Amino acid sequence: MALQDSELEDAIHGLDLYACRQYLKQLQVEKSLRQEKLERLEEKLKATNQELSSRQVEADKRKLEFFAEQEINRRRADRRSKPDAGVLSLHGDPHDDMAQVHEQRRTSARNFIERELQTEMSKQQRIERTKFGFKEYEGARLMVFKPEEDIEEERSLRDSVLVTYAVPHAEKRKNLTYRIARDTSIKSLKDDACAYWGLSEVEFVLKTVSNAKPCDTMKVVDAFRKDEEAHFVLVQKAPKNISLLDKEYMDIIPKTGRRGQQLRQQLQEKSATTSALSGADGSLAEQMVLLPGLYQFMTQRDKDVKQHLQRTKLRSLCVYLVLAILSASNVYLLRPPGEGFYCTKGILELLAGDVHSKPMADIRDTQDVWQWLDTTLVAEVLTDNSTLRQSNYLVGYLQVLQQQVAAPSAMHCRGIEEPDDNSLSCVHLKFEKTSVSRQEDPLLKNYFQHKLGQEGRSSTKPWEHHEAPFGTSGAAPKAASFERAHASGHRLEYELQHSPLSEVREAFLQDMTFLRSMGWLSSQTRAVHVSFVAYNAPHLTWIWNRFTFEFSAFGTIHATPHIQLYRPRVFDYGMETSLAFTDISRFVLMFYIFFQVFWDFRYMQRKSGVCWKHLFTTQALIDTTIVVVLLVVLSLRASYLGNDSTVGYAMSHFSTFQDAGRMAEYYSLHTTLDTVLFALCIYRFFYFLRVNRQVFILWATVHRAFQVASRQGRWVLVLWGSHNGHNATHVEDDTITKLKRTKPSVIGMYEKDIRKHSNHKAKNTNT
Repeated sequence: MALQDSELEDAIHGLDLYACRQYLKQLQVEKSLRQEKLERLEEKLKATNQELSSRQVEADKRKLEFFAEQEINRRRADRRSKPDAGVLSLHGDPHDDMAQVHEQRRTSARNFIERELQTEMSKQQRIERTKFGFKEYEGARLMVFKPEEDIEEERSLRDSVLVTYAVPHAEKRKNLTYRIARDTSIKSLKDDACAYWGLSEVEFVLKTVSNAKPCDTMKVVDAFRKDEEAHFVLVQKAPKNISLLDKEYMDIIPKTGRRGQQLRQQLQEKSATTSALSGADGSLAEQMVLLPGLYQFMTQRDKDVKQHLQRTKLRSLCVYLVLAILSASNVYLLRPPGEGFYCTKGILELLAGDVHSKPMADIRDTQDVWQWLDTTLVAEVLTDNSTLRQSNYLVGYLQVLQQQVAAPSAMHCRGIEEPDDNSLSCVHLKFEKTSVSRQEDPLLKNYFQHKLGQEGRSSTKPWEHHEAPFGTSGAAPKAASFERAHASGHRLEYELQHSPLSEVREAFLQDMTFLRSMGWLSSQTRAVHVSFVAYNAPHLTWIWNRFTFEFSAFGTIHATPHIQLYRPRVFDYGMETSLAFTDISRFVLMFYIFFQVFWDFRYMQRKSGVCWKHLFTTQALIDTTIVVVLLVVLSLRASYLGNDSTVGYAMSHFSTFQDAGRMAEYYSLHTTLDTVLFALCIYRFFYFLRVNRQVFILWATVHRAFQVASRQGRWVLVLWGSHNGHNATHVEDDTITKLKRTKPSVIGMYEKDIRKHSNHKAKNTNT
């Protein structure tokens, strides 16, 4: 003991003052806890001693009663062993005949009953059958049947309750199923639950799931309503809590009377105001349903969903992720980052900007078009050492394509009869097969028939209309209904590799001067396309350039540049190994998608018995689209194997003009399909990955936001129709009323449009 005290003194002297104070506080806390525990144990010991003494007294009393009963039985046995003495003592005179007769009758009756009991006990148990064929045993006759009232009462009794304890500052919850009797009290249940978890019964209380605290002396069977779940929550006492829930206050106010009705109405108005400010109403479960993904997240553990873990395989995640990575790498190989900007920005600024003349966006009449042809095009395309030619090599021919419609006539007026004074002329609005002007111009023929093939001109006859078997890529005409530009019309072509290039420039300027003097761009002209091909050596990229000037029938001009990158053969630029590896890998992984679809079909068949329902799911459509797009990409890759080499393609441009629009469009189709394939694979990857709760919340949020945006977009389109004067009468009043009820925010945004719609409708009604 002295050694321990000395060690304690050394340890205390080694600490500083603050540490000693903390150590003393800790010891005092431990002392108070031990004292409190000791007091509780002493109280329990007193209660146990009292109960033990009472049970001891009761045991002594029962023992005395047992001994008295034994003495009585012994005396009765002695009387039976001496019948004469008993008869004499009971009846007095042994010569009394009547007494002897009565005693004989009692003896014979007793013997008869004993014989019958022995006979019944000695018989074997016989098994009888009822009239319905069921076996009826002898013991069934001795069963006691309860009345129907007792049975109905016992059905409503609770024999088990659930007690839940939420560990403070943790997500862990402990559950205890407790068997109760009819007289089990709330206090005894709380004490047993605290003893089970090692808690202090003076610091915890039992509450129902509706946050109600029953009295300790109340019986457990009376603490719940008829249809209420027998579930208690063991919570720690909060004596300083001053908050009161609206539901709790609703339960304590008077049920009837004027005062009670007023209080209930005030409470309901307060709840409605609070719900409007918070953006949600109803219980917590209803509020969680309004938030995308939160309700599913909070109820996942209760549902105990595990089937998706069996169907979600790690290999599925890996396959779709690898497909997405390979598709993204193909996009990187076909369109390296920055290539489109560096190859197109310079050409766009030189030919469509304001470097030499008015920019294409500001061209409004034919004078601006002629100025662009004579100045901008000649300065960059037909001039040596120009800025465009310093960075690009111009291949093949420059083509100027004019698309002209036939002369106006009354035959083209639909539903309109031309007046006698010929004041109405019907013109063709679009350049199409039925409106093409195929008439030869004699002035053009006289001018060009002796100049074909000279000074860089091609042998194409500009006075004849040339039909193209297919369309070409380019800027879509604004007035026309087609998206791809026509390749037919009157052509002027000039060689871009002619030496010297100054001859080509002079010839082009002479031809443009002649065409301008004869009115080549007239009211029948619908479009002028200027096309040429350039090759960018630093980026190993071909550039298809097309500048379109669209002439409408009403005199307006719409100028549009179209510059598109392409490669005539994707396997001639150092991409053979990479593209072959990615395509072969994706082709091999495609078979796994077939198995994935097959597994989904099998699962749907086991789940619902009908496997064809899987065809209507998003997953089946996505997998089918992935396979189809992948097969199309592989077929396009195979078609490039049959094309000529890049050198052969370049040599073909020296003989005649080659329209590279279709090839540029096909090359862009490669990148587009790979991008679509990447997006589909990413969708499937995150579909499997949404097993994770955080990913599921993001998934559900995006899905819910898309649904809300689509619905609001539909309402906005309806309201936008009310903004237009000619469509205002088509917006119904019930639609506006429904919007005011369901979408007040949208109505607020378009309040002016709705007011304008109402005024317009009233005006129409008065008219």
